[in-house]
Amino acid sequence: MSITHLSPVVPVNMSDVWFDIATPEHFWIKRRDEVFRALWKKTKADIRIAEIGCGHGIVLKAIEKNFGVQADGYDLNEMALKQADPTCGRLFYYNIHDRKDSLKQTYDIIFLFDVIEHIEDDKGFIESVLFHLKPGGNLIINVPAFQSLYSDYDRVVGHQRRYDIEMLRKLCVATGLSVETWSYWGLMYIPILLVRRMMLVGVPDSEVIRRGFAPQSSLTNKLLLYLGRMELLPNHLAGNSVMAILKYGS
Repeated sequence: MSITHLSPVVPVNMSDVWFDIATPEHFWIKRRDEVFRALWKKTKADIRIAEIGCGHGIVLKAIEKNFGVQADGYDLNEMALKQADPTCGRLFYYNIHDRKDSLKQTYDIIFLFDVIEHIEDDKGFIESVLFHLKPGGNLIINVPAFQSLYSDYDRVVGHQRRYDIEMLRKLCVATGLSVETWSYWGLMYIPILLVRRMMLVGVPDSEVIRRGFAPQSSLTNKLLLYLGRMELLPNHLAGNSVMAILKYGS
């Protein structure tokens, strides 16, 4: 896999175990993509798309399937980038705070799937992301929902916080974004998260991600996917995640 380095390599605080578990067949990965397809109603031609925080490229492959174009992927986890499928699009090791002029207002759509919850200064991070987005473009965000569900799993994977829609709306106001459509999702998974929180008490940090994210069997994986599909979308009540399609400027 060819990776273009646009920024100096720096250490990252993200366990690579998560990338081993997060395959295209994982129920949560599949359900997240289904939620996006349920919310996205637009059709666009000749668009440029990027994913920031692309990891090992799962969303990049989904973007290609959903839009019929290859997206550019950006990340600071070099190990994850090296695991990406060679056909998933152009990959860049890049710190978006560098704001390279050659990338200014380059993209029509930018995906931020499960990224900003890892960032201490989420507003500053969003502002740097928007440097790369065309005015009138869309920023598509997915984040874990509800701080009341915060657990040792969140801590170990590096989550600074969990969000609700009002937190996202305030972030939009502060950064020049507006909400086009949004939904909580994973309502049916909330009881499982509560059980997981109890089960992870006393578990060594080295085992938390595997025990907290990996289905116990392929049958369990299928059943959890079917369980998630019982939820009606859009869901403005509650869920374990929230996804929003945001517009930048006019």
